Amino acid sequence: MTAILNDEPPAISQTGANFPPALHRVVHRCLEKNPEQRFHSASDLAFALDALSDSGASPAVGTQVPAHHRPRRPLWLLALITVMLAAVAYIVLANRNSGFPLRISEYTQLTHTGHAGVVRGTDGSRLYLQHIFGLSAISQVSVSGGEIEPVTSITLPNPALLDVSPDGSTLLVESFEGGNPPSVPLYSVQVVGGSHRYLTGAADATSDAAANATWSPDGRLVAYSTPNGDMNLITADGTGAHKLASVGGLAATLSWSPDGSIIRFTRGNFGSLWELTSTGSNLQQLLTDWHPSWGKCCGRWSPDGEFFVFLAGPTVREAKIYALDERPGLFGRPSREPALLTPGPIKWSPLVWSKDGKKIFATGSTYAGELMRLDPKSNQFQPFLGGISADSVAFSKDGKTVAYVSYPDGILWRANHDGSDRVPLTSPPLQPIDPAWSPDGTQVAFGAPSSEGRQQAWIVPSAGGSPQRLLPEERGQQLDPSWSPDGRKMIFATSASERSESSIRILDLASRQVTIVPGSVGMFSPRWSPDGQFIEADSIDSSTIYVFDTKTQLWSTLFNKSLFAYATWASDSRNIYFLTTGDDPAILRIPANGGEAKPVVSLKNFPYTGAPGLWFGLDPTDAPLMLRDVSTTDVYALSLEQK
Repeated sequence: MTAILNDEPPAISQTGANFPPALHRVVHRCLEKNPEQRFHSASDLAFALDALSDSGASPAVGTQVPAHHRPRRPLWLLALITVMLAAVAYIVLANRNSGFPLRISEYTQLTHTGHAGVVRGTDGSRLYLQHIFGLSAISQVSVSGGEIEPVTSITLPNPALLDVSPDGSTLLVESFEGGNPPSVPLYSVQVVGGSHRYLTGAADATSDAAANATWSPDGRLVAYSTPNGDMNLITADGTGAHKLASVGGLAATLSWSPDGSIIRFTRGNFGSLWELTSTGSNLQQLLTDWHPSWGKCCGRWSPDGEFFVFLAGPTVREAKIYALDERPGLFGRPSREPALLTPGPIKWSPLVWSKDGKKIFATGSTYAGELMRLDPKSNQFQPFLGGISADSVAFSKDGKTVAYVSYPDGILWRANHDGSDRVPLTSPPLQPIDPAWSPDGTQVAFGAPSSEGRQQAWIVPSAGGSPQRLLPEERGQQLDPSWSPDGRKMIFATSASERSESSIRILDLASRQVTIVPGSVGMFSPRWSPDGQFIEADSIDSSTIYVFDTKTQLWSTLFNKSLFAYATWASDSRNIYFLTTGDDPAILRIPANGGEAKPVVSLKNFPYTGAPGLWFGLDPTDAPLMLRDVSTTDVYALSLEQK
């Protein structure tokens, strides 16, 4: 109706351009009778049509016909008007829904360091960034671009930024305070002055620990998820904490709808999108029929609630930004499936909307690495295997052959120890991690997601062939598979995120029987010592290293002083090497029978990377291997254009 309901008389060529032919002719007749006629509303059009049904005379504009003299409108004419108006409404909505109504018209790079953090929020003038592997590194940059500067007002130990309040004055910050069990409380922190208020998550209340959190649209409430799979609410002053619902898994990247009615979240790190009402009802998974094998995460509503943008892709390395139109269709339902907004090679991190809804801010990355080996004489890292871009490097028992995963495309290769004679062992879409050689060198085990998205154990012949599931009949997860030194058994974990579901299990390859290692609930990432006497495993929160003695059947705590990753046995089974993150990242070595962990080399000025974010391993001489980051990671402003 917009073409004929305006303040100026429409041109005849424009009047009915988008309307059915019958209505087109009727409007033309009205204009022929009275060229000065204006149609300000549907009632004006109805009155004009009524006039045409009389003897042909058109009443003068502004003339009021007394009600007792006004001709009675025939029922057929009223029905025709109703049908015409319905047709117009249908065409207007159909035109509105032709093609996706949102696109990115411009990409503007805001930072140029190549190592920017992930955008967590904005106050309208600044973007707040979190650097993934430097927990204390919360920084800021102008929304128009420029230098990245640290946020120095935060005095909490090892702070990790989760969200920025709607008015931009207050941050939601987790503080990694150590201890056993580790204390990771959630605070609200004032941007100006840095004063902070404790909200939840003390060491003696781990069920209330916040795994992720977000502000309500009015800033009065905080929704937060817990490690045991609950969604909770708490007021901004730290009172009134209560359980909202159990959501069936670890909820990440929470997002509250602008009208306050819905909370959406990602279940799993790069898993699936879910939602529930802000009163805790109607829990449901989203987009179940749209690319069901893809990971989907990190969604955010536009400020007006009309669009929901999120990341999706076959793997996290291939994540692109998609948009879902949340405007109601003809019958009140969302009008279409998601549309791709960001084609191209850049991988995007979780995103944030500008306050006016005209831009999306996100960190974009192009990935590349250089494999490095720590030279024991100079204690300096040098290129290894020609500096190939690869991680998850593993050597056969005799040291003559190497397996590795190319980065970032995720293909498992086998080659000679010097990198020659390369043979691919997998192909996309399979995404292998952490390969492990069989003792006889004929097979390589690795972990990779199944078509349903669950991490499972696989085996492939080292000479090449088709990868096969280790336990094809099992639907549960199997992570970090590797052989016992005698080659008769395989060990794996059952989860890397849920304490209640995680344990260490051993598969007897002859009998196909699976047993649970006693006392291993809450552990993952197992590794057998080369001599076969011990099994190393990690706590689910990566804060504690445990060692299991296969003779005594007892566990002992080896290390619990900081977050760590990639605990790896030395070739003589006497030491364990591992990597610590945080303010002072380093490679450490600790005796397997207990003692102090000693630094091997500091990583403070070494930009490391890997498919899961970082990787560390050892060569056959126990020299540390790492993948040096030569990627570019910067913050972009993506300008939006809407129909």
